[in-house]
Amino acid sequence: MNTKEVDIITEAVIKKISEKYILVEKTFNLDTTYAEDKQARLNVFIENITTITCKYFRVDKDTMMAQEKIKSEFYKSCWCIGYLCKELPETPISQAAVGRFFNKNHATINHWQKMAESCMLRNFEFRHDVNEVKKIVEQSLKL
Repeated sequence: MNTKEVDIITEAVIKKISEKYILVEKTFNLDTTYAEDKQARLNVFIENITTITCKYFRVDKDTMMAQEKIKSEFYKSCWCIGYLCKELPETPISQAAVGRFFNKNHATINHWQKMAESCMLRNFEFRHDVNEVKKIVEQSLKL
């Protein structure tokens, strides 16, 4: 091997290492600015889903968000929000991220998602509502 070939191989190896480092950095959120930016984008996405869902179910978003314990008139909208945060994006939003937005723990969001799935199996009307909200959210994302 001559020097030119070694240089080309060295450059290729360095490029691969740097690409893997960036991938690892993003995967494990080593770069805090990336993590903050990602959480901000998730919050906008969750906010969009929440606003549309609350309008569809005719519930007051501010009242729902302010409650420490969710009241019965807000259950279906919360379940729908939890379900859509899991189903809509290509990579489901973590329950912890959704929980941070709502000031709830991940177990509450997990419960919302399971209740939505269970209710959708038994209740055609709720399944229709969730699908309608999903269509509206998807249309809003295309704009």
